[in-house]
Amino acid sequence: MRARCPARAPHPSPARGNYGCGIESQLESWYRFLVQPDPYQSMTVTNGHAQWVGVDSTILAQRANFLRPDSLVAIIDMTDENDSEIDVRALNGQGYAFMAQTFDPPRGTTGCAENSSNSGLDESMSCNSCAFASNASSDPSCQMGAYSAGNDWGFNENLRHVHMEQKYGVLPQFPVQRYVLGLTSTTVPDRNGEYPSGAQSYQGLTNRDCVNPLFAASLPDGSSTDPTTLCKLPAGTRTPDLIYYAHIGGVPHQLLQEDPTNPDSPQKETLAAADWTAILGNDPLNYDYTGIDVHMIESYQPRIGLPLGPSATPDPASGYDWITDQGAQHVLEVDREYACTFPLTTPRDCTDTSDPSVYYACDCPSTTGLTPQQLPPLCDPTTQTQQIAAKAYPTERELLLAKLMGQQGFISSLCPIHVQPATGQTQTTDPLFGYNPAVNGIVDRLKVSLSSACSTQKLVPTPSADGGVSGYVSCLVLVALPAGTSGGTCTNPGAACDPKLGLYPPSSDPNALFQQSLLDTFCQDHTQQGADPQITADQPVCELQQVVLDPSDTQDCSGYMNPGWCYVQGAAATKLGCAEPNTIEFVTGSPPSGTVAALQCLEQAVSVTGSDAGGD
Repeated sequence: MRARCPARAPHPSPARGNYGCGIESQLESWYRFLVQPDPYQSMTVTNGHAQWVGVDSTILAQRANFLRPDSLVAIIDMTDENDSEIDVRALNGQGYAFMAQTFDPPRGTTGCAENSSNSGLDESMSCNSCAFASNASSDPSCQMGAYSAGNDWGFNENLRHVHMEQKYGVLPQFPVQRYVLGLTSTTVPDRNGEYPSGAQSYQGLTNRDCVNPLFAASLPDGSSTDPTTLCKLPAGTRTPDLIYYAHIGGVPHQLLQEDPTNPDSPQKETLAAADWTAILGNDPLNYDYTGIDVHMIESYQPRIGLPLGPSATPDPASGYDWITDQGAQHVLEVDREYACTFPLTTPRDCTDTSDPSVYYACDCPSTTGLTPQQLPPLCDPTTQTQQIAAKAYPTERELLLAKLMGQQGFISSLCPIHVQPATGQTQTTDPLFGYNPAVNGIVDRLKVSLSSACSTQKLVPTPSADGGVSGYVSCLVLVALPAGTSGGTCTNPGAACDPKLGLYPPSSDPNALFQQSLLDTFCQDHTQQGADPQITADQPVCELQQVVLDPSDTQDCSGYMNPGWCYVQGAAATKLGCAEPNTIEFVTGSPPSGTVAALQCLEQAVSVTGSDAGGD
């Protein structure tokens, strides 16, 4: 989903600027689509007070068509900028003004400034807007007047969302907890719960009287939009452990790598408390940035500890800091320092302002004239109009949401570890190339929930040699490995099938399920365009072994010592969240990361939810 611009604010530099909404809504866009019981149709302003009106029946219909009540839901948010949604109804409906370029925002009082230790506001109890403060006439900050200069990050509407309480003494944004509850709570507020009559600030953290659509058994299709129809939904079977939030954004990959000094180090599977402190500080909700890494500080001014301007020893994460608010040639009148940068494989010529594809894509000036310290680190110092790198700003709110989601949250850097495949590797096989670390990490995290796949038909275990029940069912789990693994191909996997991973090639035993003829057919079918799953001819395909804990198949195998999969029935399957008491479950760690798995049951057609359990 693309970020939504609730009310288009004019760009400060229409003759030289990045195209698009300057007030991006990375979080609110998916909340409105997936969670908001009564998504608004439009915004109206009456006597200076904004309100949402109507109900968007199209969104309701799309939501009903999109969400299955028992599916896993993964929101993958990829952005280079911090969420900047404005709560238009905040401040008694005056929050919308922060989206307008014609609005000169009043400053916050002196107590709103960050204290000298960066551990909170200077006097948080006395922090207020100069528009409301009783001592505004004598407060030194208020005496400076409202923000009005185009190159002031307090006035520029693209940057108003940054440190709002510090700059303005008010916070006309939705709290991040709104989005945490939207992904974890079975109940959420409708618009009346968010702003009941007389409320001047958001009340939706406690007034949660509606069933969350993510946890509903069925959803309204938009044909009726009365409050009861939208709010009082039947409870469904989806549980919070089936909902994930993944963010690929503004954080240096060095803060996520196991060894930040090694350019070939993999990304950590999980982050410790110290890692989160380096990313967000001690308590970002209360402006306590103690312990934060310098690259994650949101600032329009050069940050202490990073080089200013081109340097013989550039910073490995962001290049260098620069003067963002001076220089007539700048694309933006004022900007923020970057969390990270990465080289472009093809430089971008920014001189052709007649070509929109160039004009809107460039972060470098179209003419020369900037001093070295004014030049963004994305631009060639010898040819200022040539862009040689891309960037990401610190994405604090998205990162904080991922942290608050715990094991259901995942983050990765928008700035790749490898922008070119390592020697001897390809874009597919290099695990550190591009966004492979993000994709593989997300898949590994989702596998926790996809480790069991509920089947709608009961399978019949095959008989044992003594006439009893063996516990095995006539199904295969075929695993497609990354292209070129150990020199194997789809029809000739060879040594790519590693028994230590529970993977085996076709058998020569005529009684075995996995025969070469079956593999040939599978490869022929699944290398076709539009196949599900679709693989390539150079991806080795192996059988993942089936394990049996007991012939009755009433124990789950997630913690089994050997890799593989099992068929589980009865109470054990029900405990795993299956509506039917039957499930296909994978041992933790199976199938291997970065693979695609497909289930084939030979005795009967079986509908399986989430059969690509280990897949991309």
